[in-house]
Amino acid sequence: MKLCYNCGVLKEDSDFWHHTQAKDNLHSRCKQCFAFVRRTRKRKDAPFKTPVGYKWCPGCQEQLEIEKFGKNKTTNDGYVAYCRPCHNKNCQESLRRNGGSRNYHFRRRYGITGADADALIEQQGGICPLCQEVPRDKLKNKWHVDHDHETGRIRGMLCHHCNTALGNFRDDVKILARAIKYLENK
Repeated sequence: MKLCYNCGVLKEDSDFWHHTQAKDNLHSRCKQCFAFVRRTRKRKDAPFKTPVGYKWCPGCQEQLEIEKFGKNKTTNDGYVAYCRPCHNKNCQESLRRNGGSRNYHFRRRYGITGADADALIEQQGGICPLCQEVPRDKLKNKWHVDHDHETGRIRGMLCHHCNTALGNFRDDVKILARAIKYLENK
């Protein structure tokens, strides 16, 4: 058991980060206080303790009512870091900076731009190379990037159904060959 330097609560050793330069090899702040201090370190006027029902917004640099923040189950406190207006402003800036969500998605996941994806579709004649059809919804964003999961190499753009089929067959030629035999014998 150890007393946290910040919150003054006696906690289990597992609630503290390992710190080799400390006498007891544990950080002086508990993990929860340590995370809060790291988040607020760059804020000049951020109060260390936020009242119950309030949260600090790094965008506004203010303490705001908790209702002004969106919910997020993956964070420690269950809320997003920025208040709704700041969050929306950050999202709009990100969309502007990255040329839209489609372009951002392609760059982040596959290393290509939206223009590269459009060029692949045009190179294929605007049809899916497997089923030889135009995707039923005829929207560019309904095309899917087909890539080798082991090497990351992009093979082309497929319609939703063909991309899903290849994924379900785990890109395994042997399984596909057995599927062809199965269909031919029916």
